[in-house]
Amino acid sequence: MPSPIPSLSRRQMLKATASAATLPLLGLHAAPATKPNLLVIMSDEHTASITGCYGNKIVQTPHLDGLAAKGVTFDACYTTSPLCVPARLSFTSGKYISRNGAWSNSSWLPSNEVASLPRLLNDAGYETVLCGKMHYDGTRRYGFSKELVRGNNSRKTGRGGRRKADDLQGKPGISGRFRDFRVGGEKDSGIIRNDLSVTREAAVYLKARKEGDKPFFLFAGYLAPHFPLIVPQEYWDPYIDRVPMPVLPPGHLDGLPLNYRHLRTGFNNEDVPDDIVKKGRELYYGLTQWLDEQLGLLFKALDESVDAENTVIVYTTDHGENLGEHGLWWKNCMYEHAARIPLIISFPPRWQGGQRRTLACSTVDLVQTLADLAGAEAPEDWDGDSLVSWLSDAKAPWKDLAISQYYAHNIASGYVMLRQGPWKYVYHSPPDDQHPAEEELYNLTADPGEFRNLARNPAQVERTKAMLAAIIKELGEHPDETEARARGDYAKGYERTDFAKLPLRNKHFGQNTKFWDERGTPGRHTIVKGAGRDGSPGLRFHKPADDKLPPNENSHYDQWTVVKKDVTYRVGMWLKAEGDLRPMLRMATKKSASVLEIPSGESRDWQFIEGTFKVDRTQKLKLQIFGGAKGEIRQAHSGTSYVDMILFEEVREEGK
Repeated sequence: MPSPIPSLSRRQMLKATASAATLPLLGLHAAPATKPNLLVIMSDEHTASITGCYGNKIVQTPHLDGLAAKGVTFDACYTTSPLCVPARLSFTSGKYISRNGAWSNSSWLPSNEVASLPRLLNDAGYETVLCGKMHYDGTRRYGFSKELVRGNNSRKTGRGGRRKADDLQGKPGISGRFRDFRVGGEKDSGIIRNDLSVTREAAVYLKARKEGDKPFFLFAGYLAPHFPLIVPQEYWDPYIDRVPMPVLPPGHLDGLPLNYRHLRTGFNNEDVPDDIVKKGRELYYGLTQWLDEQLGLLFKALDESVDAENTVIVYTTDHGENLGEHGLWWKNCMYEHAARIPLIISFPPRWQGGQRRTLACSTVDLVQTLADLAGAEAPEDWDGDSLVSWLSDAKAPWKDLAISQYYAHNIASGYVMLRQGPWKYVYHSPPDDQHPAEEELYNLTADPGEFRNLARNPAQVERTKAMLAAIIKELGEHPDETEARARGDYAKGYERTDFAKLPLRNKHFGQNTKFWDERGTPGRHTIVKGAGRDGSPGLRFHKPADDKLPPNENSHYDQWTVVKKDVTYRVGMWLKAEGDLRPMLRMATKKSASVLEIPSGESRDWQFIEGTFKVDRTQKLKLQIFGGAKGEIRQAHSGTSYVDMILFEEVREEGK
């Protein structure tokens, strides 16, 4: 039976050792008198095991390997959630995802004013700089004082749901994501374009620094090696026929937990051909090498700056990538490929390089560490513990504990993982009254591939009970209670009314509300200053009672755009109407076949109507804004309708 997890008061125990960490110890150098700068590099979807310094003999990552040679590498660091937004919001807030409501990629933190890591560092005298991906809502930056690369403009709704437990019927074919396993360069890949800009802008920032500037916290958010796996030929070539295929013992897929079977079905990756698996894995290695070269350029810029000798460098990622292991792709599960993440911390003036730490830790411990290094006092309600004393002394007391949670999409119920010592335990909440909870238990020393689930072994009953109790103690509630809260939050959503504040992302509609033209019928569609909400310009449609349109004339504003096959789009608009009219938003094909119609309600105040749609082929679509329904327009109805702005955007799949 495992030893019980220490209570939350362990923080006091760990802090009590911190003063000892400042004494001269083996491998510890004197720390600089001034506050260190903090360069945190977070890639996206980087499996720890596909890095040279983590033992991979095939992938070429010389710059990360060099960082490890000058730093401390953590062998058992885990994400707080194997999904982009929850993991990043956990990093931002210093809390487990169940304690900040960060359930999925549609989530934000409870407030833009939370006691975030950037805000804490601002108060400690740092300039906090966001450069690249953090997957924030477009209206929130959580305290970052400067942003170098435009992005992070997604719209969070708070909505989500669950798959029916017995709905394991797959779709024909495989996910469209596999079509983007191919050779390509900057013009083909948004990942590459984004990351080139991150390297460029971060380097410019570092080189512009001067002696005497306030210390910085620079967060460099790279997208690679996240899919789509579009890689230049020269980065694929070194790995062709060299990357091993996934290990899948006979019968293993049939014994997967119910939720993992749902991941296979929901993501439509049940029957991926071997040639695509092989190519995808090779391309992933190539994209990882490409990322490493970008990091080398960033390290060079730092070396050439005035801050070269007083900057802590941290490399980590938000979660890993399955790459077909256990029959799974992307992330979302608790197997090592998805949940374990690289963590390297380098600061040669203080810590000798080439060291390793083998006990379990997680993202929230990293957040506490950054606050500690900055001399900031973390809020009492933050989770995790500072790694500083353990960095300074490998023999310092450490809790050896990591928790990860997943309550997002393509599952029947949420689940939580505890890593402690050689043991990994996963608890899956019951999806409904007909399906019981499921458990996983692995001894990672004896079974590093996680193929032998020991949860039902009678000899491990007490261990599973103790590890579930440890989860409850650490999180403050039973996982079933957490699942109930997640479902409740999903049902409510955020009920947002701030669409007009979001930058429009589609070039066909401009970047603000002044995109309307006068291509509508003269005298009927008119751009009017002050016609929109809050006095902004808007589109006005007016119809007198005695104005009847000819049969071949339409009462709508048209805008053409191109939409892609199997991509989900969101379209919506703010509107109001006076009189008898009820405006409508419609998407139609070139031949006027309706794809989506959204009528407005009875309200005569400003309201937002929206919908989502997909098409079965790439084609031109016409967005039509009707001043009123056809029957109203062609009859003796009268009134005036107003449209303030339109939202038209590609909806990234939840797994991105």
